[in-house]
Amino acid sequence: MRALTAIFLAVVTAGPTWAQSGTSCTNSISSGTLAFGNVVPTSPAGVSILLGDFIVRCSNPDTSSRNVRLRLAISAGNSGNAAQRQMIRAGAPVPLLYNLYEDAAYTTVWTATTGGRPDEVLSVPGSSTAELRRQIFGRIPGGQTTVTAGLYSDTLIASVRY
Repeated sequence: MRALTAIFLAVVTAGPTWAQSGTSCTNSISSGTLAFGNVVPTSPAGVSILLGDFIVRCSNPDTSSRNVRLRLAISAGNSGNAAQRQMIRAGAPVPLLYNLYEDAAYTTVWTATTGGRPDEVLSVPGSSTAELRRQIFGRIPGGQTTVTAGLYSDTLIASVRY
């Protein structure tokens, strides 16, 4: 049995410049780096795991409460296609396929554009901050028999538009 380390990096960016007046938001990934750990992609079952949280924190300097409309996204990474992400290893003949999901049932893929996911509304009290957390689940499909052992990675950008 071969052990394969499958790690990818989630590079986090701050919210774009089209912010709602009077609010400021930042985003992060709870674990900094989302990691599958050591996996055996040739096994039929594959790997399914909770990788971390997508966190958005918004501040409201006004004295009255505000509802902030948020759009969350995670880029497609190396594959250029969020429907089937892939990790690569230098010198490897084939990539390691994986994907990120919004739900524990692994049915809703995290999209690569801020328009692909329904908007969320975060209520931020006056002169205060509020936080929104959404889980990131990962799955490496089993049966990837042509993948060679080694360190595979993908660089992703988590973004929020508000």
